Amino acid sequence: MLWRLSKALQRGSYYASHQQSRWVSTLSAPQTKTYHLQAVSSGSCCVSSTESGHAVTSDLPRVSGGSDTAAEPVYLLLAALCGCEAATAQFVAYKMKISLGDIRFKLEATRDQRGALSLPLGSDIPVPSRLQLVTGTAMVESDATDTQLAELEREVHVRCPVANMLVASGAVLDVRFEREPAQRSNISSKSSVEDICLKALI
Repeated sequence: MLWRLSKALQRGSYYASHQQSRWVSTLSAPQTKTYHLQAVSSGSCCVSSTESGHAVTSDLPRVSGGSDTAAEPVYLLLAALCGCEAATAQFVAYKMKISLGDIRFKLEATRDQRGALSLPLGSDIPVPSRLQLVTGTAMVESDATDTQLAELEREVHVRCPVANMLVASGAVLDVRFEREPAQRSNISSKSSVEDICLKALI
C-alpha cells in the first residue's frame, strides 16, 4: 500500500507540475464557460437539475443515515471523472489523429473519514475531508503506439476539468491508460453502452 501510494504521489506530482507549465505556455484571453444547476434535497437525498434539462440524483447508504435511493455523491464525482476523461480523450485522440474506441475505467478512491466526522464541531479537523487518492486503469481501444498512448494519458489528465479540479484540491490522481487486449470481446458491453447513449438521445 505504501509503495503504491509513493508511486502514485510521484505520478500525481508530475501531472500537477505538468498542468502548471501548460497553463503558462498557453496563456491567452479567457474563454469562460458557465454552468447553471438547481437542486432540492429531502434528507440526504438530493435531486439536481441542469440547465440542459438533465436530472442527477444522489443519496447515502442506509448505514450512513440515508435512504439508499441513489449513488453517493463521491461516486458521482468518480463517474464525472470517467465521463469527463472519456470526452476529453475523444478530443485529444482526434487532434493526435489516432483512432479511439471504447474506454473501460476501473477506479478506486480513498479518503480519511475523520475529515468529515471528527468532533466537536468548530474544532480543527485532523485531516482534509477531500479524496486523498484516486487510482485505477483506463483500458483503451485504439491503434495508438505505446508512445501515443502515453501522450494521450498525459494530455487527457491535464485537459480534463474534473481531473484538474481533483489534482488542484490536493488529491493524488494515478489513472493509467492501458491498451485493451485485442483478443478480448467487447460486443455485449459495447452494445449495452451504445444502447444507453442511444436511449439518451431519443
